[in-house]
Amino acid sequence: MRTRLLVTVVLAMTACNPAPEAAPAGEPAEDLRVGLTDFAISVSAGGVAAGEVDLQVTNAGATAHDLRIEGETVKVAIPTLEPGATTSTTVDTAGSRTLTLWCTLPGHRRQGMETTIDVAT
Repeated sequence: MRTRLLVTVVLAMTACNPAPEAAPAGEPAEDLRVGLTDFAISVSAGGVAAGEVDLQVTNAGATAHDLRIEGETVKVAIPTLEPGATTSTTVDTAGSRTLTLWCTLPGHRRQGMETTIDVAT
């Protein structure tokens, strides 16, 4: 019974917080929406433009999450966001080929909160 309730709650939260809308295929994004859930990271595009990229990060999960973003020339730390919180920042991706995004809270990365996106060159 308890498992069924948890599944129902997770499904209801997912329906209320859909994954970010995808950018057109083949076009690197200059604006990237990042969704943090329990326990996954979704992004609105598979690749970003080289140069300044605006990020909007939303915690759509039921627990707190933070976000680290690293590339060859990028190191960004988004502090812990409580459920429902959103923050924005700008990242300069010039000189990086890929960006790795992950949650640093204990066990979250191991549970699937990590993704990699390409930077257009």
